[in-house]
Amino acid sequence: MIADAIVPAGITPFGFSLSSSPASANVVKGDSVTSTISVSLTQGTPQTVALSQTGCPPSATCSFYPSSGSPSFSSILTVATTSSTPVGSYTIIVTGSGGGTSQTSYAITVTPSLGDFWGYTGSGSAYFERQSYTTPYSAIMCPDGIGNDPYCYPVHEVAPVQVDANTIYMYYRTYYNSADKKNPSNGEIGLTYSTDGGASFNLWNNGSPVVSRGDVCYGWDGQEVVAPSVVIVNGVFYMVYEGRNTNGLTNCPIDTGDIGLATSTDGKIWAKYGIIISHGLGFEFGNIGTPSIQYFNGEFYVFYHGFDTVRSKIGFAHGTNIYALQKNCCNPVMDDGKGPSSWDSYVNSRGSIIWDAASGYYYMSFEGSQSKFATCMGGNWGWGIARSTDLNNWEKYAFNPIRQTYQSGCGNDLPYIFKFNGQIYVYQREQGQRNILSSGTDRYLTVYLSVNGGQGQCELYHHEGRVDGDGWAANTVQDGQGHMCYGPYVSTLPGGKYTVNFRDMIDNNNADDYPVISHDIYDDTTGSIAVQHTVLRNDFADTYVYQNFNQQFINTSPHSYEFRTWYYDIAYIRQFMVSVRQIG
Repeated sequence: MIADAIVPAGITPFGFSLSSSPASANVVKGDSVTSTISVSLTQGTPQTVALSQTGCPPSATCSFYPSSGSPSFSSILTVATTSSTPVGSYTIIVTGSGGGTSQTSYAITVTPSLGDFWGYTGSGSAYFERQSYTTPYSAIMCPDGIGNDPYCYPVHEVAPVQVDANTIYMYYRTYYNSADKKNPSNGEIGLTYSTDGGASFNLWNNGSPVVSRGDVCYGWDGQEVVAPSVVIVNGVFYMVYEGRNTNGLTNCPIDTGDIGLATSTDGKIWAKYGIIISHGLGFEFGNIGTPSIQYFNGEFYVFYHGFDTVRSKIGFAHGTNIYALQKNCCNPVMDDGKGPSSWDSYVNSRGSIIWDAASGYYYMSFEGSQSKFATCMGGNWGWGIARSTDLNNWEKYAFNPIRQTYQSGCGNDLPYIFKFNGQIYVYQREQGQRNILSSGTDRYLTVYLSVNGGQGQCELYHHEGRVDGDGWAANTVQDGQGHMCYGPYVSTLPGGKYTVNFRDMIDNNNADDYPVISHDIYDDTTGSIAVQHTVLRNDFADTYVYQNFNQQFINTSPHSYEFRTWYYDIAYIRQFMVSVRQIG
């Protein structure tokens, strides 16, 4: 809009115009966003123009720097939101005053933070919605030319990084140079890029690797260079990756897996440095890998899995000098799930982290599995969320997993959390699929609290037990064998595949190894048990601590289902809830 001052005849009036760039943006609640306000002289002799605004979102501050000037000049409008700023869309009207007035607008959408997502008794006010994007097709990786080979599309171990306002580089594992494309080996690192904000991606250099394997015999990474992660600090791209050389050739040095570093000035041409973190003893005796690199408060943090040849757990190394990182004193910082029936009982790995200003927590996406030895042969791999205030002590989300394969192996795994242009995403291994944090209650999750003001599942449907603290409990003095919880006869769940968590605690986990409870999912329509699991006393990892017992089933809609817990009358048991999540 152009403003003209009223002046005597014969004198060119002072005129100026305002514009905003960008004219709109998203911002995660608790973060800040900026727009450049251009004040342009259109005619006459310049005069001072003062900037003001209306429409700033509630509990946010809107400021200009500078707040006035003589056209032509530019000012930075900063919108700083807080944890109290409501999610929603707002239009800020910017007015320039001085010898007339002119206006422009800046539209912002405040998106949810991960603090909105977190909850203890049900979903919060945000959840991860499943979203599609366009992945490039690699003819070289699809020898049959029909797109159904496993690596036709770059979706394995993806790691996005923001390069500019609209550009994302996404690194991934490729088998470009593998001789057998159907059963490939010798992974390397490729690059795809998006210039439309992540809606679609293109192969860089026709899919040729940007980071290749080392010497097949003497290179520490001669077998594989995989699991990339990249951070940009002061214009330098830093990549960490998992490398190993297990080819077993005669007289060749063998290494079980370490973490290396490569650097670049443009994200396309890389120079390898070598190993920066070596595997050690204890939880990382077997190997270390699936690293992610972050830069917080002037320090590099590299999180990685340690594999002891049976289980994978998460630790990290950190330091101001990327070439001299120190392992954290208290590794591992995140253990596998409690007990043999948790969804992540054998694997926690590929942990990537972002800071959430609104809630004051770091949030991690990580993969989990019930696969002993961390193989893809079964294990129902999936991913979940955890949070921490100090990067050392992590709390897992009670309603994990967010995604999970059904009665199968790898897939819906290798997550990577990523904040881009005011939105929070989790990418994963699945063609053209990612997850975007969205406002609303979780439409994939249904929670049945055991106790809920007289309307809890166990309060309404039980033969044994009573309200005890925050849950429903049965004990050997007051109760006998029977269902301590059954129902709720739900017939409204959409048809599909589901993962179910029974959340229970015990008083003593080492007196014997007898069955203490049995969980089953009962189809009332057919009068049959869909799935059943008996829980032994020592399946509980701790006493008086809730832990999840995970099962899966296929819901045939509109059948009526019960989620039942049978009590064997040999221990104190308390149940907090049953959570049911659709996964397919």
